[in-house]
Amino acid sequence: MRFIGFLGIFALILVNILGFVLTWHERDLKGLALMLFMAVMLAFFAFILWRGARLERGADQGMLAVGWAGQPVGSFFRSVVARSREGGIFLVGAAASVIFAVLSFLCPDVVGISPARASAHAVLFGIWPVTSFVWYVKVCGPTFKPSALNSILVLLGAGFPFYLAYG
Repeated sequence: MRFIGFLGIFALILVNILGFVLTWHERDLKGLALMLFMAVMLAFFAFILWRGARLERGADQGMLAVGWAGQPVGSFFRSVVARSREGGIFLVGAAASVIFAVLSFLCPDVVGISPARASAHAVLFGIWPVTSFVWYVKVCGPTFKPSALNSILVLLGAGFPFYLAYG
């Protein structure tokens, strides 16, 4: 599961880069200091994860990341997330959020967002796939058995940023 940690750090690095660009554009020194602090924290987290992986590999040369049932994380995504109804809802919602983040930042009029609020919506949509994955794991885990209630809850989680932006 260490892979998911690195994946989360990577996603937060993308948000951090977006934050650097937006605060630089606004010439906001406090925002730049905050983004620098976040970058240092992310580097520290990545170092701790990497060090833990080295310690584990030194002992038995095992896999870097395993899922809840001992399977590799890639197998978890292929067999659980990609093949379940709830996982499909999460993946479509995450892809839509990423598309809306890019469109909100580059051309907000295309997605019906006011240019004055474009950067805020870009950050909201950009960070939501990570938040949505945490919600997916919270709702569906640890059994990941499909149910109508889980599907509805994951759908509500995937649609929440759109409700905030357009509701």
